Amino acid sequence: MGDDKKIWLTPAGAGIALVCFFLPWVEFSCGEMKQSISGSEIGGIFWVVFAAAALCFLAFFYFKNSDEVERARPIIILGSLVGLGILLYKYFDFKSGAQTGLQGLSQLSQMQGFQSQFGAQAQLPQMGFHIKYGGIGTIIGFVLLLLGGLTLGGGGTGRGSGRPSRKAVISYYQEPGKEDEQAKTPLYR
Repeated sequence: MGDDKKIWLTPAGAGIALVCFFLPWVEFSCGEMKQSISGSEIGGIFWVVFAAAALCFLAFFYFKNSDEVERARPIIILGSLVGLGILLYKYFDFKSGAQTGLQGLSQLSQMQGFQSQFGAQAQLPQMGFHIKYGGIGTIIGFVLLLLGGLTLGGGGTGRGSGRPSRKAVISYYQEPGKEDEQAKTPLYR
């Protein structure tokens, strides 16, 4: 993939993460009942994930428009690491807590008091959770965001687009002693 195409990993990843934030992340099931929730419905610290993706998206285009896209690199890398860190921490934290809770419920159904109250054949319904496409898409978006951030500014000129800076081109074409005269005339006609 050329340098001109790699630069677009950053806004593509941020866009994917922003859209997937509002898609279903997790599906909870209890017997026949199922309920899906998105990142926006979960809320809390997950709004930091959304803000990190939005900040990276805006930083990329702000610095790209001023032809200094390499200056967005630290913002994008830090934002993507924060977003991925929160997502992965909360995933493993939730998964370990949910497994502990489900094990406790299965042990409850085997206790003598439960069996005497509801009968020996009574069992709790099957419960669980599954990661949905919104959660997977958000993680993929942040991985693309990180990869795009790592490729920014990797060219020989220090710029992600591979073109020389507009300031360098203007200063190259200025003749010595004519700076005052050219400062009064517009550069683009």
